[in-house]
Amino acid sequence: MTWFKRLLQTLGLPAAPTRLPAEAIEADLLPLIETLADEENTTVEHMAYELLYSAALQRRTDLHNLRQWQELTPREQQTAAFVCLGCTNQQIAGLMVISPNTVKTHIRSIYAKFSVNSKAELQQALAGWDFRAWLNEQNVRSPDDPPGGLTPRG
Repeated sequence: MTWFKRLLQTLGLPAAPTRLPAEAIEADLLPLIETLADEENTTVEHMAYELLYSAALQRRTDLHNLRQWQELTPREQQTAAFVCLGCTNQQIAGLMVISPNTVKTHIRSIYAKFSVNSKAELQQALAGWDFRAWLNEQNVRSPDDPPGGLTPRG
């Protein structure tokens, strides 16, 4: 039995369905895990467990954030994108052609849906998302575009 299969069995997880044989995965991953274990002065088994646990938590967090994003209204999504791009409430109001109070209302709703308390926490939750590309796909003006409110692109 390979170490990967033993790890899954120890964790009470079913065998991973894959098109690659476990031995091929082991051949690719084992040297990397061994190197990490050496660098952190721990066992290969412990490192594999930590990596698997960390990946599972990250996957769960990513799925949660995606679900929360899908719960936002289109205008809340735009607001969240601008927040994550570092815009101030005043800038967001100008870009979206809405009042600063409406921006604050959107932000409060976004915070509640994501269970965060600040722009920094929202930015951290959605770190790595490409909001400039998303705004472009939505035909929404981004903060770097020339002034003039929300204008369709192209």
